[in-house]
Amino acid sequence: MSLQHWSDEMVLQLREADGASLVFEVRGAFDQVMKERIISEVESYSMRSCDSVVLRKRLINVLVEGLDNLSHHTEAEHQSTCFATLLDIGTAYRLVFGNTVRRSVAEMLTHRVAVLTDMSDADLKEHFLKLLANDGRTGRGGAGLGLVTMVRKSGREFQAHLFPADEQFARIAFDATIRRD
Repeated sequence: MSLQHWSDEMVLQLREADGASLVFEVRGAFDQVMKERIISEVESYSMRSCDSVVLRKRLINVLVEGLDNLSHHTEAEHQSTCFATLLDIGTAYRLVFGNTVRRSVAEMLTHRVAVLTDMSDADLKEHFLKLLANDGRTGRGGAGLGLVTMVRKSGREFQAHLFPADEQFARIAFDATIRRD
């Protein structure tokens, strides 16, 4: 197998390690139509798998936030670096997605994910409510609600991995596990 995208090796390792089934995989630039198609495919897959409504909602929430992150926070010249992959590992879903951002942003996001995953449920909920009340959001988001939502809906089984690309940019991959229990 020839590896052509920066995410290929990481996703291949996840598939082999978890004995996972591929639900969907997309690489490169994508638009609203593709996002809607992916969400519809994932929802159909989840229904065929007899997942509970609660699980399906959590999965779709994390998926929507992840796809929105890719479309809203990737500069035009880096659209080809975007990817999203959903794996079914039996006891859970594994959603891995990423893109290229400024290195300082990737470092900040990696740190922020570590802080959020260390919070208690009560602290995470309180932080989420404070962000909701914050009027400082930009047109593209930027308040951190999506990140907090993904951490909450994944039961804090959420990680960020940083891969330096050059002096200015880094690739960041987010890895969320949404358990079936």
